[in-house]
Amino acid sequence: MIKELENIYTQTWGYFNENKDEDPDLFLKVGSETEVGFAILYTPPIYNPKILICGQNPGNFGYSWDDQYNREMLSGEIPTVNTYTAGRDGVSYPFDFAKFIRSQFDVTPERKELLDTNTVGMNIYPFQYNGTPNMTSRKRKDYLKTFHRLSIRTVRAINPQKIICISVKAFDALNKKEAENVKQHEHGGRYSGKGFFGDIPVYLVGHPKSYTPVELLYETLDSVIKEIESE
Repeated sequence: MIKELENIYTQTWGYFNENKDEDPDLFLKVGSETEVGFAILYTPPIYNPKILICGQNPGNFGYSWDDQYNREMLSGEIPTVNTYTAGRDGVSYPFDFAKFIRSQFDVTPERKELLDTNTVGMNIYPFQYNGTPNMTSRKRKDYLKTFHRLSIRTVRAINPQKIICISVKAFDALNKKEAENVKQHEHGGRYSGKGFFGDIPVYLVGHPKSYTPVELLYETLDSVIKEIESE
């Protein structure tokens, strides 16, 4: 696993350096005019974890775009810190995505241990962006194809037992079958469903920054964790 992940990171570095002049908005760190940076994993890797949490792309990990938390996570290296759990100290990695995850994992000792010891986090697009990027140009669609291939390789290297996608785009990238039990909100769109990546169940949970009421997203994440715990 580690060797394949190292290869993926090396290839991603090469791809970012190759394209940084063509599209600096996408391939440079937010707020930098020269510095390449990316994040794939959000936690240290574990082979065959109970859960792989998959988001879309990195945003602001800290308090400002150039603080220590962003520098650490945009270093283009396999992380040694679990950014989902580090924020329990009330200071480190204060980003909302991690708080959303902890809102349902930290409710029992068993779930907390599951997040601490048997969960890996990643995203399908490694570039940092402030807001939602427009990816409709032909060139950017080509970039997405490359990112998609790299993310598929990452998932296969980790070989999780279950996948929770907290992003519709991540779910659509990984789900290879017609989704079941899909739920939609009139403003936020799809926020719940189940599919498969090969034989691996893939669950959709809407992103906390979508227009779906957060109470529905809490309920959805809670029900997904319950289903995983029951198996």
